[in-house]
Amino acid sequence: MFFGLDGLDTANKSGWHRAARQTTKEILVATQKFTGVIPPVVVPDTEDHQLDVVSFERSINRMIDAGVDGLFFLGSSGEVVFSTDERRRQIIAEAVRIVDHRVPVLVGIIDTETERMIEHGKVAQELGADALVATCPFYALQA
Repeated sequence: MFFGLDGLDTANKSGWHRAARQTTKEILVATQKFTGVIPPVVVPDTEDHQLDVVSFERSINRMIDAGVDGLFFLGSSGEVVFSTDERRRQIIAEAVRIVDHRVPVLVGIIDTETERMIEHGKVAQELGADALVATCPFYALQA
């Protein structure tokens, strides 16, 4: 379920307020969908820093075969802060393809700006993610 994303115009700040007015019941319905073990997934690289799709698929399949109840990609403790927008798209697309509806795919949308987080959410939704994990925007000290 994607609360507050459909039709959200980032230039129209009132859209954020509409998204924030969801009821407690709606939030509980969304969170009740996900229970059990939902581990964060490490994204493996090749030696030339490209996505290692073969290892990624093997890791995902191993976790699903072991009985996980969902998989969480692009969390705040991983490589997401070093990933370009294109790499994020690639990770999400490959994850959705490999998982193939066997378990829910949760995608982290953390970034430094709220507008970028909203855009990451829209992309994840378009690529087939089952849910978003919205962590507060992180900060980076300017050099």
